[in-house]
Order: sequence, then structure tokens, then C-alpha cells
Amino acid sequence: MPLLEEKIYTIPEISDRLKLDRHIITGLFKDERGVIVYGNCETVKRRRKYRSFRVPESVLVRVLARITNR
Repeated sequence: MPLLEEKIYTIPEISDRLKLDRHIITGLFKDERGVIVYGNCETVKRRRKYRSFRVPESVLVRVLARITNR
């Protein structure tokens, strides 16, 4: 499915849907292929990273299938 036609989720949306902490969800998706990450990805002078994640529905389905089949 083309990216522009696909539903895109934020980390809080996924967190609410799965009833899991946002930090757990971020850990699941931070290195996942297909996730859109923007913002400051590197720490500068001891400041924390400011990143926003957007997760396409196909990536969400793929990750959920992987973690439920463990």
C-alpha cells in the first residue's frame, strides 16, 4: 500500500491502543525499517534527543505479528 494512502500512527496512539507505556512502544519502533523519525536525533551539549515517530500501519502490523509469535 502506498505510504500516502496508509494510516500513520503516533507513539501515543499505539500506546493507548495496546495499553503499554510509551517508552516500551518507542523501544519497539526506534530501529524498525519504515518508521518515519524526525527531529534532533543526536544529543548536543548534554541535551536530550527530541524525536517524533510516525508509524505506518503496515509497519505496526508487521511488528505486532513478530512480537505475538515469540
